[in-house]
Order: sequence, then structure tokens, then C-alpha cells
Amino acid sequence: MIFGAIQLKIFQIRIKKIHETAKSAQYESKEAQYDGDVALVLNEFIRKHQELIEFITNLNKTTKYITFVEFLVSSLNCASIVTSLIKIKSWDANLLIIITYILALTIQIFAYAWAANEIKVHSLGIADALFESDWYHFNKKCRKMVLIMLMRAQKPLYMSIGPFGSMTNETALLMIKASYSYVAFMKD
Repeated sequence: MIFGAIQLKIFQIRIKKIHETAKSAQYESKEAQYDGDVALVLNEFIRKHQELIEFITNLNKTTKYITFVEFLVSSLNCASIVTSLIKIKSWDANLLIIITYILALTIQIFAYAWAANEIKVHSLGIADALFESDWYHFNKKCRKMVLIMLMRAQKPLYMSIGPFGSMTNETALLMIKASYSYVAFMKD
């Protein structure tokens, strides 16, 4: 997932510098050729954007049920460990092991959710990067291409948790709250 988020961030940076990319083409002296270079660069960016969309969509299709099982098992595991922690009467070495394990589970859950959240944030950032580029200097054809890309970038890419929607940092907090609910239920 981090690979997808990084690719989206790199793509944002390249979009912001589209003007320099087109200027660095071999025909920088003539305006007509510059406009053609911008169109070529935009076509390349549109293809790259479609590739990123396809990659993240396929990644999501492949991992969404695995992610669901991972979150479910982690929340139940965390709840059962906290329940055993509550029942410990004396402070010994096992207490430190249990606390370390709970901390490791929590970090794992939040790291996974953070990576998924980065995909969503950076996919929406593509629209911002397009807007921050010098698109208003382009000819009409190139501005239309930018608008089409801008419209597509308004729909965020995301990683989902099974059939239950997108995975974000808020989802990780909900999982911790669910673990607390399991603890309250198992405590009795």
C-alpha cells in the first residue's frame, strides 16, 4: 500500500511541474511546438493516472477481504489480551510481555490504516496538484484535458475493509473502540 501512496505523491509532484516538463522538451523555441509538447505530456500523465487507478483498484480487490479478516482478528486478539491483563493479580514479567504485545498490535493496526489513508489523501491531492500547475497558460485543448483529469481526480482512491467501506485512520480508532466493547463484554 505504501508503494501506491508514494506513486501518487510522485505523480502529484510531476503534475505541479508540468510546465517545466513541457518546456524542457527539445522544441522550446516555438509556441506551437510548446503547446504540442504540453499535450504530449498531458497525454502521458493521463495514461499514468489511469495506470495508478487500475493498480490501486486491483490492489484493493485483492486485499480487501484479507484486510477485513486481519482487522477482525486483531481486534479480537487485542480484546482477549486486555481481558487477560485485567485479570492479572500480581505484577510480574508476564505483564510487561502482555503490554508490549498490545502495543505492537495497536501499532500494526494504525500503520496499516495510515498507509491506506495516505492512498486516499494523495489521490485527492492530484486534483490540488493539477490546480496548482500552470494550467491557465495552456491552450484550449490542453485546458480541456486538465479539466477531464481534474474531474477524475475528485473521486478518491481507497483501500476497503471487506464490504464495509474505506479504511482510514478513523477506521483504526473504531477498531480500538470495538476492542474495548469486546473487553467490556468478556469481562463479565
